[in-house]
Amino acid sequence: MHHRRRNQHHRPRHSPHRHPRRSRHHHRRRVTPAAACRGTPDMDFVFDIETLGTKPGAAILTVGLALVSRASAKVIASYYWQVDPKTYDEPNHPSFDKECSTIAWWAQQSEEATKEAFGGEYAIEQVLDEIIDVIMFYGGVDKAVVWGNGATFDVSILEEAFRRLGQDVPWEFYNVRCLRTLCSEMGVDWKRHLQKHRAHIAVEDAKAEARGLIVCLEKLRRMKNG
Repeated sequence: MHHRRRNQHHRPRHSPHRHPRRSRHHHRRRVTPAAACRGTPDMDFVFDIETLGTKPGAAILTVGLALVSRASAKVIASYYWQVDPKTYDEPNHPSFDKECSTIAWWAQQSEEATKEAFGGEYAIEQVLDEIIDVIMFYGGVDKAVVWGNGATFDVSILEEAFRRLGQDVPWEFYNVRCLRTLCSEMGVDWKRHLQKHRAHIAVEDAKAEARGLIVCLEKLRRMKNG
């Protein structure tokens, strides 16, 4: 992975032509806590996802990831993956859920957000592989502190996707954090950092949430230091 400056994001490093969709004969990734731990323990991984459901097992449409360095109190990189919804319907593909109420909700969202959510070219297997690559590069399983905006949504749905595809979850359960809870307790509104008309675009939400996390961490640091 190449280091990206703050406020930039990039798509997966493989083009769809060089790295074909994988589902029926996908290699199962196994990760261990000691694997490729080249990063430092002060890195926070802030995930935001868009889905076709609200519970673990939901089909994932897009994944945004923003990386926060506690040392510099900055968003140092961001990543964005878009899944082709049709790949969930391929023969022998593990089952993922599509809720009618969520599909109806998408019909009420902005044209830009809908195009982003349903315009992907990659299979979920490839997306999860690349998430593992990022985790390994920046810290490894035992060092990754993982945040989702809600205790039972982003991270829980990602974890279930790893399990349904026979892959190990690339972080430890005790390193999972809830950003919504932290922001609520600290009186921080992360949506203040979201660009106008960019809601429900996963990478934009992830970056805004990451900036909200930075504000919370700075508040906690000041409280600790008196």
